[in-house]
Amino acid sequence: MRHFILAIICSLVFLNCSQKKESEANNLLVALGLLSSRTQTINTTTNPYLYVSITSHNEESLPDPAYDSLPGTTYLTYRSLTKSLVDTIYSKGAKFNYESDWRFLNAIKLYDTASVMADTNNKNLLRYIKEDKGFEVDAHAHEATENYADVAYRISQLGVTPSDNIGGFTYNSTSGNATDWEIIQNPLTGRVNTSYTKRFTTLVLAGSANHLADDKTFGAWKPKSKSEFYTHDATKNLTFIGGGCDNVVTTTSNATDHIATITRISDGIKNGTYPKGNFYATNIMLNTRDYSADYITKVGQIIEGLKSRVDAKEIQWTFHSEKKTAWETIYESKSFQFTCP
Repeated sequence: MRHFILAIICSLVFLNCSQKKESEANNLLVALGLLSSRTQTINTTTNPYLYVSITSHNEESLPDPAYDSLPGTTYLTYRSLTKSLVDTIYSKGAKFNYESDWRFLNAIKLYDTASVMADTNNKNLLRYIKEDKGFEVDAHAHEATENYADVAYRISQLGVTPSDNIGGFTYNSTSGNATDWEIIQNPLTGRVNTSYTKRFTTLVLAGSANHLADDKTFGAWKPKSKSEFYTHDATKNLTFIGGGCDNVVTTTSNATDHIATITRISDGIKNGTYPKGNFYATNIMLNTRDYSADYITKVGQIIEGLKSRVDAKEIQWTFHSEKKTAWETIYESKSFQFTCP
């Protein structure tokens, strides 16, 4: 029926209904109320997009330094490096999810004085990241003292609205004081700031104890439980966005290798080695403790090395929240799992 109507519209408006022009006819069908915009959106699943994020973590304890320790010199060193990193990512047209544990946020509160903030448009570092660069700010917590809601509260107290992302979690067990992620299916109340409650919607970066068995699955779904993590349960609140193949930038890694990891995935989607028409997302992982001028240069080189793929619309820089939206709207929340080959 749709194609019959499309043929009539094509003849009426003298459109050549090739694949290139079909979208124009579709738009007219929508305008006439003969085709839903949702149907148009579904067609875009034929695009071989790989959604790519860049994410950074800092930790509340070792192996990271105590960022909030007196007299503030440690923080100021990493503040300068963080600013340089976000400026680099922004200038090269990529997107960035800044994920912080509580200690670095406490350092911002303690040491971002008027004179310190002069190089961030007279704003604290977190506001600069969000307001001036437009990047996404997520809670990240190992939860030895403060849970995810507490960290989100700290973000809000620094003048930034935290995203709804859980930035890293132990997916198949609960270790130490870590909050059982299943509890976060419901709004989470702070362990320290008990008057603050936060609803999260998205799980990213599924880790394991000592990162020995981290998840390496592409796709997205709503995990049923820790014991049935790979079972999709549409009734659950939390959506997991898989990250696929490991791609952690270290002090000794090579930009060329990180670029190759992304292009290998992109080629697999494009040439059909990976199942076509499905949701694929991945992540480039950074750690604050590793920051240096050379490290930031390397991140810039990775972004530059992927520019041709971005221009060709084979990959797309995205925030984690945008991945979830794409999965829900373009891919109709279809559960999909594909392990990194």
